[in-house]
Amino acid sequence: MISRAQKVRLGIFVFASLALFIVTLVSLTGMRLLDKKDTYAIRYHMSLSGLEPGAQVKYNGVRVGSVDSIKINRDDLTETIVTVQLDGGTPIKTDTKAVVNLTGITGLKFIELTGGTSATEFVKPGGEIAAGESIFDRLTGKAESIAEKIEIVVNQIGTYTTDERRDQFYDLLAHIDELVVSVRGVIEDNRENVLRITTTLGGSVERLDKTLAVVEEDTKRAVRAVREISEGVSKEVDPKQVRKIVANLERITGELKTATDKANIPEVAVQTKELVSSAKRVSDVLELTILRGREDVFASLAYLQETLENLTEFSRLIRENPSLLLGGSEEKERKK
Repeated sequence: MISRAQKVRLGIFVFASLALFIVTLVSLTGMRLLDKKDTYAIRYHMSLSGLEPGAQVKYNGVRVGSVDSIKINRDDLTETIVTVQLDGGTPIKTDTKAVVNLTGITGLKFIELTGGTSATEFVKPGGEIAAGESIFDRLTGKAESIAEKIEIVVNQIGTYTTDERRDQFYDLLAHIDELVVSVRGVIEDNRENVLRITTTLGGSVERLDKTLAVVEEDTKRAVRAVREISEGVSKEVDPKQVRKIVANLERITGELKTATDKANIPEVAVQTKELVSSAKRVSDVLELTILRGREDVFASLAYLQETLENLTEFSRLIRENPSLLLGGSEEKERKK
């Protein structure tokens, strides 16, 4: 039979345990209530396998909160809404990205907050954080794209490696081999002709250079002759004398006009006679100048005519027998 003392001790133990439990519960609840949290939503359009409620949320490697809930959007089944609770006062900017990363090799995932600049505005608690793309996701996307391209290339190679295409390729190789053999035979058979043509062509080029040199020399001589004629004419004609003649003509013309206005016919006749005399003197001077430079003009014309004859003869030979550029020397030897 239980004594009264035992009952008292049992009651004290139960009361103490209950009091300790209540104190612990109140303490934990109070700490949770006193600990201020900021709630944000993140919308993802990808698989979140490995991300569970309670997973860590880090900002540049520093833990700032945890995942509160993960739900599927009823209006858009391809969208997953993740609610996170961050420590109060955590700075979240409009250009901050929420990236899902792996935790080691366990397959579990956490959310990494990256980005954010001082120039952008803060996101108020209760707002949304833009979803980002992790390096693993980018590599996965690129790997899928590369795999698709490789598959396309393999399929194309498969279409070009059929039996029919293989036979066509072998036929092409055979034709190329035959063509190489034929070209080699033609080169071997005409080696001497090719060498002879090359030698002849070199000689023709040399003769052409000599002909052009002769033409150039004749042209230079003609130019020098024309220049000498010009200099001789300019030396023979005295500018002062020409100006004097022009002045006399102007004076006579003025006097003739004055005389005509006064209707003095005898004086007009005298002035006309003087005008004729002046014109005759001018004609004599010009004739003398032309006679002195005639020899130089004739010499220059002779040089020009010789040059034109050389060019005409060269053009006629090339037009009648173009092969002279390649085999001119051989034809001359045959004629001899």
